[in-house]
Amino acid sequence: MISKEQLTFDPTDANTRAESDSVGAYVRAGTDGALIDSQLVNSQEWLNTAAILYDDTGAAINNANPLPVEITSGVNVEVDLAHTDDSVRLGDGTNFLTSTTVGADIGLDVYLINTSIAVTATDLDIRDLLHTQDSIRLGDGTNFLTSTTVGADIGLDVNIINANVDVQDIANSSLKTTAKSATTTQSALLASALASRKFLYIQNVGNRAVYLAESGAADAAATGLKLSPGSLAEFRFGASANLDVKAAGGTQELRILEAA
Repeated sequence: MISKEQLTFDPTDANTRAESDSVGAYVRAGTDGALIDSQLVNSQEWLNTAAILYDDTGAAINNANPLPVEITSGVNVEVDLAHTDDSVRLGDGTNFLTSTTVGADIGLDVYLINTSIAVTATDLDIRDLLHTQDSIRLGDGTNFLTSTTVGADIGLDVNIINANVDVQDIANSSLKTTAKSATTTQSALLASALASRKFLYIQNVGNRAVYLAESGAADAAATGLKLSPGSLAEFRFGASANLDVKAAGGTQELRILEAA
């Protein structure tokens, strides 16, 4: 027979736990001797306890008296906020952003701390600009661009301050006159054009019409401009614009003036 002076139980090592002594007993509580029961939860035996928690004052923890929870750094908490029921305060933990209700809208209060921004009106009104109602002045804060109404249109006033502005509507460089005999065989109006040409004048001094068309046209008489006897044609053609000529009959004399 083997006897022991004491029961052995050591939970620190699996091998020791396997050789530890087991004791079965009923535990009764209170003055009525009620048996403390247990039940299996997830295949483990658990002692049945009252499902009521109490705070350090002895008050029951419930919806009216929630358990305070302190969240330390490094803990992530995910909260599902319903925008109609919940709210979030933005700030540094001591000072928070404020808002003001205007009509049916809630606006965030904004304090302009940049000293270069001056808001003098009681209310800062920002709206979409309609070109028929509102306007924007362009300038440096002291001087602004001006405009002039001409008929139904408004034009921006422009002051040309560069003394070297060259108006290209006039020819003041050189002139060249040329005589051309046009026949029923289509040919080039000029052998070569005046450099930097701006204007081209063609006069028919013959007794029959001549036809003018672009260089290389299939038939100037079929598609070109008709220049009747004694008439003068004026063109603003540069030097790279070349013309062909064809007489309606016989040989017709042309006088050509180029201006650059």
